[in-house]
Amino acid sequence: MVRVPRSRLGELEPLWAALYEHHQLTAPQLQDRRRTLEESWRDRRAEEERWITAEPRTFVLAAEVDSMLVGYAFVRVVEEPLSGSWEFADPHAELATLSVMPDYRGQSVGGALMSGVYAELRALGIADLTIGVIATNTRAARFYERLGAVPFLTTYVQRVPEAATPVSADVVNRLELKLLSEPFAIARLGRGEPVPGWATASAQLVSVVRSDDELSVVRARASRTGGNPGRKVVAGAQGHRTAEL
Repeated sequence: MVRVPRSRLGELEPLWAALYEHHQLTAPQLQDRRRTLEESWRDRRAEEERWITAEPRTFVLAAEVDSMLVGYAFVRVVEEPLSGSWEFADPHAELATLSVMPDYRGQSVGGALMSGVYAELRALGIADLTIGVIATNTRAARFYERLGAVPFLTTYVQRVPEAATPVSADVVNRLELKLLSEPFAIARLGRGEPVPGWATASAQLVSVVRSDDELSVVRARASRTGGNPGRKVVAGAQGHRTAEL
């Protein structure tokens, strides 16, 4: 096990490339966000440079075979509280990267790197280590759990939905409005939730006016097999009523 000084960070590129390819295989749900390897390494290299410059106790360990780096662990020592709800060490450590070359996986290289990380952290007096794992990388999760790690935080990511397209008064007047038999079906439809017997995917919530003191007028369009007449749903604190259009 060797320490990797800042001057040798460029030698980690093949190891980052191996991890990058592993990420693509284990996270198919993120394929529409995929970046090129060149972009990924450029930004990661700059990030690691910043970390190792700004955080004096941050360190990099590598496994070396015949002068070739076959695995590395990048560990940050972070000078900030980890959580307000539970007691954790401050500062704490973060395993930012653990990567092993494909030909050396399954040969205890990762375990040896983690043993080296623990020894370094004990020497620094750091009691807690956080580890980020892609949710679908179950093999990595099992590896860390065997070492004693426990689940702590789940992070979700989503694209912010686009704003609804304005609908003209003429279009609103021509919408097919149907009375749903379930009391809360209109609200479910507006949230995009399934309503028995209705084609929710084709539903369009046109406008919702909410008030604690006044009736709420909900207008929606939905497609359903059948010839029910168009109806308007007026709902409020006093219940709901219908009117023929």
